[in-house]
Amino acid sequence: MFKNILNNHKYKFLAAAVGVTATETYTSSNKELLSILPKDDIEQKLTKLQHSYSFLGKVKRVDINQLPSNSPIEDCHIESIINNDAPNSNYNDKIMLFGVMDGHSGGHTSNFLQQNLVAKVISKLYPYFNSTDKVEDLDYFNENLKKSFIELDNQIVLEGFNNLIKSPTRETLFNLTMPAISGSCCLLTIFNTNNDILTVAQTGDSRAILISKENDYEYSVRQLSKDLTGDNPGEIARIQNLHPNEEFAVFRGRVLGSLQPSRAFGDYRYKIDLSKHQNLLPPDVKMFLRRPPKNLLTPPYVTAEPDVHNFKINLKKDKYMIIACDGLFELLNNDDIARLVAQWENSNIKNPNDVKINVINEPIKQDSFKYDQRYKQGLPCIKKDDNLATHLIRNALSFGGQEEFVDLMCSLKEPGSRKYRDDLTVQVIFFSDSD
Repeated sequence: MFKNILNNHKYKFLAAAVGVTATETYTSSNKELLSILPKDDIEQKLTKLQHSYSFLGKVKRVDINQLPSNSPIEDCHIESIINNDAPNSNYNDKIMLFGVMDGHSGGHTSNFLQQNLVAKVISKLYPYFNSTDKVEDLDYFNENLKKSFIELDNQIVLEGFNNLIKSPTRETLFNLTMPAISGSCCLLTIFNTNNDILTVAQTGDSRAILISKENDYEYSVRQLSKDLTGDNPGEIARIQNLHPNEEFAVFRGRVLGSLQPSRAFGDYRYKIDLSKHQNLLPPDVKMFLRRPPKNLLTPPYVTAEPDVHNFKINLKKDKYMIIACDGLFELLNNDDIARLVAQWENSNIKNPNDVKINVINEPIKQDSFKYDQRYKQGLPCIKKDDNLATHLIRNALSFGGQEEFVDLMCSLKEPGSRKYRDDLTVQVIFFSDSD
């Protein structure tokens, strides 16, 4: 019924950047902490993982890029376009799924989600897409979408460890249980071109934003997802209600003082207590498991259940959706991203302050960053890239339009670069104003 169409030199630098004196220059006679890559190598590194796809219809293009910081990269992404065979649909109607998975403690969970999430979601939502009665029932849609996330996480964690306990071998561990040991955030969007409804399902702290064009020099940016972390007041209240009288259920902005995302796939240590079984496992299996977090009393503390919201896309003015892991938003605010998009789109904008950005509902306004002393205001952005995702990554590394910082941040070697930036994964969905 559903047809899957698409699945998937010498250099002086400032002390604050790498912790050396500002006058120190690295030469072959020094112990090199860093070698600035040649320009061609920097460009190759920035563009190696970029892709762009074009379509006919209400989504006309998707740009994607990634820049690793972990080795290997722990992020994954999804692009999946499926025919909509609902009774009231036509040949051009599609179900378009885009998303990012931000892995941690390895890439096992994010890779599993990349391979399995779409099939699970579509199988659960199949009745919705094939029933005239349910086609406008968003409550039904949202609840079944949530169930698909929860069931897949149960498969990862519960089945993963049941298999390991039954067959405690390295083969079982590597083949079936590693996605439960590592973890991943996941943000999935589903765009139904039949009714222009965009659904955003958020598990963790990646982010989706919608950029709309009001006129040539005025844009608006709306955040479509909440950052679900241990410092989100709503998440703190939710966890405390589930674990009353547990002082350390969430503290220091982290679940049990340890895990920053309050919702995630995998991360078994925050969901099940293996203390009765762990000592029975052979040493070559047990060595891959970590001790339970301190103050683990009544698991689970972390859930994969997504926070789901629905939006009606206005194709006359809604132009871009940016989906990215939190590494991008550690370097740029929502309005920074919208301003960079406006400058990329409009060659007449010479000064970034010439464009007006209306920011809608950004929950946490980040006015300063880890590297705020490096950040410059009022410089033009760096415009080199046809791929908009690459444009955003390049300028995120530039700290306000300084190309020397792009060179520096790209030259940091993985995984040591993780001290300065996260993996960067960016998707840009271009909406069309015509069918």
